[in-house]
Formats: sequence, C-alpha cells, structure tokens
Amino acid sequence: TWAIESYGQWLGWLERCGQLNPSETPDQRVTRDRVRQYLDDITQDLAPSTVASRVRGLWRMTDVMVPAPSCTFLKEVLERLPTSPSPGPRAVGTHDLLDLGLRLMAEAEKGDAEAKAAALAYRDGLMIALLSLTPLRRRNFAGLTLGQSILQVDGTWRIQFAGVETKTKRRIDMPVPRMLCEPLEHYISHHRIGLAPSGVVVPRHSGALWLSAKTGNPLAGHTINLTIGHITEEQLGERINLQKFRKAAPTTLAIHAPDCIKLGTPVLGHAGEQLTNGWYNMADGVRAAERWQTTLADIREELRS
Repeated sequence: TWAIESYGQWLGWLERCGQLNPSETPDQRVTRDRVRQYLDDITQDLAPSTVASRVRGLWRMTDVMVPAPSCTFLKEVLERLPTSPSPGPRAVGTHDLLDLGLRLMAEAEKGDAEAKAAALAYRDGLMIALLSLTPLRRRNFAGLTLGQSILQVDGTWRIQFAGVETKTKRRIDMPVPRMLCEPLEHYISHHRIGLAPSGVVVPRHSGALWLSAKTGNPLAGHTINLTIGHITEEQLGERINLQKFRKAAPTTLAIHAPDCIKLGTPVLGHAGEQLTNGWYNMADGVRAAERWQTTLADIREELRS
C-alpha cells in the first residue's frame, strides 16, 4: 500500500507541474531530471525519512510495472538519502497547522491557478487555519451553517451550537479568530460561490459553509477528514486528522507555553476539574478563545525570532 501511495504522490506532483503525459510509460516518466526536481520540491516540506520512503516506493512500483530492470539510478539516489527516521522528530504543532492554512490561502490568491482550483485551495486553507484555532469535533465542524452555527452577532463572527448538537451536551459559543474574519468573509462572498459546478446556485447567506467542488453539496465530515489528512501529509509529512487537531492544541501549550496549559480544557470544550475549581467559568466563551488565540500568536512570533 505504501508503494502505491508513493507512486500516486509522484503522479500528482507530475500533474501539478504540467509534466504528466498519459502516453509515457512508467519508466519514461521517471527521468533523472524529474526526480531531481521532485526531490528539490518535497524536501522543503517533508522529513528526510519520508522523502526516502517516497523514493523507495517509486522505485518499487517502477520495478513491478516495467518488465525489464529500469530506473536503476533510483537505487543510487536512495543510497544517498537517510533511510531511518530522524532522531526525536518534532511534533506538528498548532502553529505549524495555522501557518499551513494561511499559506494555502495566500497561494490561492496569487492568481496563477484557474478559478475553481483557487477556490478549492482557499477553502482547504481556511479549514486548516480555522481548525487550528477552533478545534471543533468533526460533526460540528462539518455542520457549520451560515446564519445558524456560524453567524454575525453584534458585528462579530461567532460559532454557536446548542447543547443538543454537541457530543458533551454543552453549548458552544466562541468567536471566530480576528485574524480569520476577513478570510472567512472573502471565502463566503467569493470562493464559496465559485466552488459550485456550473448551474448550481449557492445561497450567499445560508447553507453549509464547506461545499464540495464536484457537486456543490455540503462536505461530509469523512471527506473533510480525508482531504485535510492528505494535505497535511503532503505538506508537513504527517497525516493530521480532525482529532489530531484537538490533540495539537494542548500539546503545543505544554511544549511552548506550559503556564497556559489549562487553556486546553475550555478551548476543546471539555469539562473536568476546571468546572469544579472555577477555572472554566472564568475562561468560558470569549475569554478562553481569545486567550488561546493570543497565546498561539505569541508562540508563532517566538518561534520565528
């Protein structure tokens, strides 16, 4: 399975680079120059061991699909790459996920891609950025609906779910992070409408927030999980599902801001001893979310300096 996935990553890279020629055989596609470009590209985002795994999978698939031995130079390339995991790999933190989401949105706005591809990239970037700062459970995140669970209240965007709509039966009421309000409004007014196929009308102020680019229908939670998992694996070297977004928040606090570790409980919507010692009451709603967002901003700034 890993070899098939590695070969799929290779084909996807060729397609994105405009180098995928259906008439070429597998060994014709795998040239020294293309592999060099491929390595230059993926080594910017993936761990060395992941890069080696990708090349090993490419070599294995090419060897299986082509009768005669071919692309033997891949063995030479592989011998020069690390074959064991890097010691003590750095865990993907919330700041990494936020940076990835912001970068995807910025790249979508450069104007290089056609409108549908740009809308898709912007949607995915916004999902990742919003999840990093408001790590909702999958059902609630997929169920975000304009005018109902994500809406403007007194001029500010908020996320609201009644207790009967949440796993813990506790009401959710939190602000959309200030830094994402403008991107959210841009997505709603421009890219969300552009996602739908021709002939499908998308209401501007109602309906599901996350839409499929194929049908214009709401994205299912399972599909969101797969989409984000694929992107994070490709960009960060680790498949991050929605549950891992929730784990990343307290992990990031524990590593970079241990004094603020208690913020993890109210931000994730957990109960526990915070309810009995009064912490949750103090940090509920706006204050908890804003403190978490401010703390994350401080962590990102510190890591950049």
